Amino acid sequence: MSAIAASPFRVAPEAGRQLASEITARKITLEFVDKVEVHAEYIPSRSIVRLGTPFLEVLWSAAHAFIVIFDEYEKANKRGEQYFHVDGTERTARAYMLYRELLQAHISKTTINWPQPAIKPVRFPVPETDGYCANEIFLTAISWVMHHEIAHARLDHEELTVNSIQQEIDADRAATEWLCIGVPEPGPQFKRALGVSCAILHLLAYDLERRRAMSTTHPPTFERLIENINRMGFPETHKIYAFAFALLEILLAQCKVQIKIDRTASFHDKLVSACLAVRSLGSAC
Repeated sequence: MSAIAASPFRVAPEAGRQLASEITARKITLEFVDKVEVHAEYIPSRSIVRLGTPFLEVLWSAAHAFIVIFDEYEKANKRGEQYFHVDGTERTARAYMLYRELLQAHISKTTINWPQPAIKPVRFPVPETDGYCANEIFLTAISWVMHHEIAHARLDHEELTVNSIQQEIDADRAATEWLCIGVPEPGPQFKRALGVSCAILHLLAYDLERRRAMSTTHPPTFERLIENINRMGFPETHKIYAFAFALLEILLAQCKVQIKIDRTASFHDKLVSACLAVRSLGSAC
């Protein structure tokens, strides 16, 4: 848990002093709870950011699966393969199966043992392994989630109000700008973009599993995905759009949501088309 608590500072060290000042001034504390219904939330009356440990476990498996799948997706593209299948390699099949099992258990509020002991988070993984990459993207993803909750405090947001959706949009913007704007080095910039995209794609997976496109308290997650990536200022051909599109297309296929994609379009436009397919689920789903 210490690595998670430190992640907002570690992921964006250039703003660490300012973050520490904000946390101290507003007396914000971090709390981990073993409650399946808690994902991440800020409680203004107590100045507490709460994270649910079951949610954290599923998010780690999402980071692992998404990074593994996209790596194999890129390899397939380089080989000139026309189609990509998640079960095409043992590596991707096992990673995705782990994610699916944990995700479905979390949604159904069922407690299960960790399904695959060979794939699990460890504190000090071997560098450059899948576990190492998963840890790095997971910590970046949860850092964005925590920055989103801290932004509610920084922006003086109250408990649920009629302005809740706008407050969530503002918190998204603040978190993404804190992590991703003004980062000159392309490596760290891309890593942070991967973390943000991973976090939102994972939230979108919950919506797809529930056949839900809209919420009364948050903006549509598919809008959060495209808007926050756009906010980072990458060109439409950047790899981050390929990452988000490839994973969203897989999530849509899993839920049997039909999409029409112009394969000659930019990855940005492909992602927009995939997001529009989510919108077609409608608020009644």
